[in-house]
Amino acid sequence: EVNQTEWKQVVPDFFVINPGFRWDYSKKCLVEDLYVPRRVESSFEKFITVAEEYFSQFRGKKIGVHLSGGFDSSLIICLLNYLGIPFTPIGLVSNRFEFRTERHIQEKLLEWGDNGKLINFEDYPFWSNLLMNPKQQLPDSNIMMNNASFALAKAFHEADVDVVINGQGG
Repeated sequence: EVNQTEWKQVVPDFFVINPGFRWDYSKKCLVEDLYVPRRVESSFEKFITVAEEYFSQFRGKKIGVHLSGGFDSSLIICLLNYLGIPFTPIGLVSNRFEFRTERHIQEKLLEWGDNGKLINFEDYPFWSNLLMNPKQQLPDSNIMMNNASFALAKAFHEADVDVVINGQGG
């Protein structure tokens, strides 16, 4: 079931509230907080100005970018490169998906950063090292990637990165 507001409870009176949802106390149910974009007049110059303002909060910090090869993280890297802001790209790669474009993009954008690194995802397969996860009543499926995410975090730490930006949060 995709609509979380219709999920059945696993534990009575216990609800998992994921990002994008909130508890409505008056209705006693989950409510989805939808973001409704609105059109605004813009230009490339305005876009660059907004990007510069956003990245200015990290002035004096060493920036890392999770290099996934997807559109969002690639856009972040292109902006940092365009603005002349140094960054360290680190990502997970796999030989399993040889026809996907992400790998090619990762290899190209890796050259734009300082001390970038590509980590072999095959060394951190799904559901590996589950004992490192905190005990939880209702494990989220995201724990399948925790070992790989830990490897990414460790690599950013070893590169002395202060702030990590990814396509999901960026």
